[in-house]
Amino acid sequence: LATYAGLCDSSNADNPAVIDDVVHVLDRWACFPSDAARDAVALWIAHTHVIDAFYTTPRLAMLSPEPGSGKTRVLDLLGLMVRQAITSDNASVAAIAQCMGDGRKTLLLDEIDAVFASRSADKGALRGLLNSGHRRGGCYHRMKAGRLESLATFGAVALAGLGELPHTLQTRSIVIRMQRRPRGTTLEPFRLHLVESEISAVREDLERWAAQTLDALVYIQPELPNGVVDRIADVWEPLLAVAETIGGSWPERARVACAALIADARPDDASDGISLLNDLAHIFASEQRLATEDILDRLTRLPESPWSPDGRGQLDSRKLADLLRPYGIRPTKVKIGLRALQGYRREDIEEVAGRYAPAEVPAVPAVPAIRSVERMEIVDV
Repeated sequence: LATYAGLCDSSNADNPAVIDDVVHVLDRWACFPSDAARDAVALWIAHTHVIDAFYTTPRLAMLSPEPGSGKTRVLDLLGLMVRQAITSDNASVAAIAQCMGDGRKTLLLDEIDAVFASRSADKGALRGLLNSGHRRGGCYHRMKAGRLESLATFGAVALAGLGELPHTLQTRSIVIRMQRRPRGTTLEPFRLHLVESEISAVREDLERWAAQTLDALVYIQPELPNGVVDRIADVWEPLLAVAETIGGSWPERARVACAALIADARPDDASDGISLLNDLAHIFASEQRLATEDILDRLTRLPESPWSPDGRGQLDSRKLADLLRPYGIRPTKVKIGLRALQGYRREDIEEVAGRYAPAEVPAVPAVPAIRSVERMEIVDV
């Protein structure tokens, strides 16, 4: 791997130029909610060309509250720049599994909300297929001519739709919250047959970059921002690795995008149980123990409280106990002044709430240098 050091050297001018051209295309014909969102999409496009270097591949999800927010336009642009694009808005699960078999194609699915909003049995099968294909080794099993057939499902997937994705799929996704363009914002006219050759030239540059980079990319283990662990790390590691390979300002831009989009990705759909745990953690911040009646009173007085009599989760002592029981929290006798009352203790609430509370948005530290000395020793061997 004689070119390894050059590929990872942030002074290499050729690598940033490749991804900068992708950004230029996205800026000309699409409107993103932020530069961080656009940068993430650009890195995701590049990662499809070097997917063979990775164990996981994040789903890219363009979601919006209303139609006309530019999601389909982004898919059109992806179709011209990603590796071996396959575009569909109505393919069957079996057809999708067949297309994804070799792990090198990039699946672009539009109007995905229509599938998951339907009562079709396909929506569960599609969710399972897309979830399993997030990691190398995932399979789709079906019976064909009386025999069990297994198809590999690993591959890059971009989705576009209204609302939110199923939770398990959304946690495997980089979520871009698309919005309608602000008034007065203009983009260049997009006519697919007129711009196809121009944009396809960018794809060809990406293909050449990938051929030169793939072997070295296998050895890159990017430093992840604080708090990016477990599944979130699986989602972001490929893009951060691509950014480090590209060099220039891209390692820092990738970490900024990571922090910003992790915060944006969380849907405001926490269960009643988790909402209650978070509110109790706030109430117990300055208390060691509280009687049940006092807890109920304080919950109803929280700003924008969902626990008020006209809220979604109006509480009494029994419902409070029912919501906390699955988390292993049970009411107990607590001493309040000279009285022993039924209530709860801070230590019980705090320990459990810490497990289910939303993680802090990761800070974006200074971009660490790639540990090239260690890796060069490995390469030299």
